[in-house]
Amino acid sequence: MFRERVKAFSRNVRGGLGVILALTAPVLITAVAAAVDYGQLANQREALQAAADIAAVGAVKEAPIHRWYEPKITEIAKSYVALNVKGSTPYTDSIDIDRNGQGVTVTIAQESTAQYFLKVVGALPTITVKATARLLSNQSLCLLGLDPSSSGTVALDGNSSVIADDCSANSNSDDRIGLVVTAGSQLKASGICTSGGFVGLAGTSPRPVTDCPPLPDPIAMRGLVDTGICRDDGYLINGGSFTLDAGTHCGPVYIRGGAAVMLAPGIHTFENGLLLVQDSASLTGDGVSLQFTGTDGGFRFENSSSISLSAPADGQKTGILIHVATVSDDPQRFAVLSQHAERLVGVIYAPDSPFLVGGDSDEDGKCDAEWTITVNLPGQSQAAAAIGGQSASANVTALSGALQINVNLGNTGGNCDVRLGQASEWTAIVSKRFLATLGANVMLNSDYDASTIAPPEDIRGVRPVLTH
Repeated sequence: MFRERVKAFSRNVRGGLGVILALTAPVLITAVAAAVDYGQLANQREALQAAADIAAVGAVKEAPIHRWYEPKITEIAKSYVALNVKGSTPYTDSIDIDRNGQGVTVTIAQESTAQYFLKVVGALPTITVKATARLLSNQSLCLLGLDPSSSGTVALDGNSSVIADDCSANSNSDDRIGLVVTAGSQLKASGICTSGGFVGLAGTSPRPVTDCPPLPDPIAMRGLVDTGICRDDGYLINGGSFTLDAGTHCGPVYIRGGAAVMLAPGIHTFENGLLLVQDSASLTGDGVSLQFTGTDGGFRFENSSSISLSAPADGQKTGILIHVATVSDDPQRFAVLSQHAERLVGVIYAPDSPFLVGGDSDEDGKCDAEWTITVNLPGQSQAAAAIGGQSASANVTALSGALQINVNLGNTGGNCDVRLGQASEWTAIVSKRFLATLGANVMLNSDYDASTIAPPEDIRGVRPVLTH
């Protein structure tokens, strides 16, 4: 009978699966929970590593702007970490700065957020990630023409001279003559590159490299800064001394008659108006950035003017001296024709407009006469109230109400000598097209270490690289 019962038990499969599941379920559940936890661990580690990478790269990119000042770089790195670490689980971070090696290391530690097996058994590990980014040197950039298809995107004419000291000159145009250096002109740089072809071998040193990949706009991510509502409708400053406060100037600013005008430190936006300096007047300013916006924006520094400007050493416009947002093909509205513009420290940036240096802006082989400006202000007398926080003098007219401007451009055989950059620690030009004409003598220095104003990293020729 015992044997019969054993046989019956062995043949009875009812409840067999349930017994097996009952015996194996804890093991299966534990395995699944552990798999889920370890998947979460991997995802958490990946997210923390991404946050550390972003923080290291972001901090090392901004380090030159802040002269490798450790408290500031640490603050920047920690802000990137805080922005990119997800969730509410507490974390710790540490920032190590290697000034000589030009590197930043970011370390982040955070307890695992696993919710199942590891939490139940009390074995939540601490995840630690580390990222190191360093600045690697490349060739510095002093001159870049952005137009991808025009002939003469970078063009030198009329015995002009452009010397890029220890930095490169580039044309992004794929035209067969995207780079033009006419007889008698010279272009010297540490390297010359054009995406198309060139004419003017005799005037170039070294020989230009052709079919180069176009360079990306190195300032494209540096946008305009909002400077608020209009402070004024423009000025006519005819003699005397005047300080122009930072802010938005909505209208033309004409400086003439030997006037000495100083731009107060900060960002000056010239909206829908030409900044014209002529007739032995001077324009000076340190720590300034000039923005030109609107359909009629532009600047013209005439031959008899004196210009001395330097970009901000910190803030959103660090290293950006001139930023032209106006879209135009008229080089006469974006021109330096001054005999005394030797000190222009910073980037001159006009991505959608040409930039002209030289005394023959219409390229007819004759030196330009200074523009003749006639301002008709119906019913408008000299300003008697305070202008820009200053007491107006008889030399300053606030331009408001009805305004008619007549601009006459003539030609003369007079002085065509134009000097730009000779007294600057560094200057870089990035524009849609670059034109150097009769009399232009341009020196683009790149002595960044001698300046308190750090250039954008893509101008200096450095790029952040993760080395981990």
